[in-house]
Amino acid sequence: MKAIQDILKTDYKTYDDYRFSYFFEWCLKQCTDQCLPLQSLVTSKPLYDWYCQQWLGVVETAFKNDFKAYIQANVNDPNTYLELLSAYPKTIEGYYPSVILYMIKNELKPQKKNENVH
Repeated sequence: MKAIQDILKTDYKTYDDYRFSYFFEWCLKQCTDQCLPLQSLVTSKPLYDWYCQQWLGVVETAFKNDFKAYIQANVNDPNTYLELLSAYPKTIEGYYPSVILYMIKNELKPQKKNENVH
C-alpha cells in the first residue's frame, strides 16, 4: 500500500505538521478534561509517540482501507483525499493514555524536601 504522503502528494515535514496540528487540538481537549497544563501535554514525547501510534491505526490504516480501491486505481486527487482524511482524527478524541497522563501529573507535583538532610 502507498505511503500516506504519496497519496496526499506532500513531504514528510508537511504531513508531520498536519498530524501535529491534530495532536495539539487533542491536547487542548485533554488539558481541560484532565486538568493538566497544555504545555506539559504538547511537549511530552511519550504522549506524542502514543498519539502517533493511535494516528497510524485509527487514521491512516482506516483511511487506506476505506479508500483502498481508489488508491489502488491511482486516483490522483490529493485535495479530496486530504479533505476525507480530516474526518478520521476525531476517532482519537475518545482515547487517552491514563498511564502517560498520570506520569505527567506526577512530574508536575512539587518535590518533597527531605527535612532530615542538612
